[in-house]
Amino acid sequence: MKIVQVEDVPLKRTLEHRGGMFHGRIMLEGEPGTMDNFQLQYGQSAGDFYSPRHRHNFEQIRVQFEGQLEFGRDGTMKPGMIGYFPEGVFYGPQTQDPDAVEKPLTAVLQFGGASGWGYVSRTEGKRRRASFYYLDPLAIGQCPRCHEAKLPHRVCANCGYYNGKDILKLEQAEKA
Repeated sequence: MKIVQVEDVPLKRTLEHRGGMFHGRIMLEGEPGTMDNFQLQYGQSAGDFYSPRHRHNFEQIRVQFEGQLEFGRDGTMKPGMIGYFPEGVFYGPQTQDPDAVEKPLTAVLQFGGASGWGYVSRTEGKRRRASFYYLDPLAIGQCPRCHEAKLPHRVCANCGYYNGKDILKLEQAEKA
């Protein structure tokens, strides 16, 4: 069991790419890399925060404490409402009134869904994306017949040649 006091967790600005302002506190997290990983975040948005219509590869349960969030055709979350956002289902766009006196304050629980992939934390996601930088670039070869660029072990898109055979002529002969 773990009990956390909200004020003891530092408030951090995140989602800068979405416009407006979003500050969040990660209250509880599961064990990264495990199927039952999760994240419970307590966040407040302000200004002209905007999130386009999108979906996630995890599930979300949101509890609205203050203010309200608009989700376009999907509805509005007002204080006291709970929203369930299933894995893979599009929602949004998420907007709010930038002039509202009461700024939206929401708790969000994110966890793995029906796909069985689990929840990938931001740290895990960054680590996985960074691993792609170390991959070798895609090798592009040259067709031995027409000398156009082509992927290795593929039929040449220009002349239809592969492994000493004119594949396109062979396919046309088989159809006739």
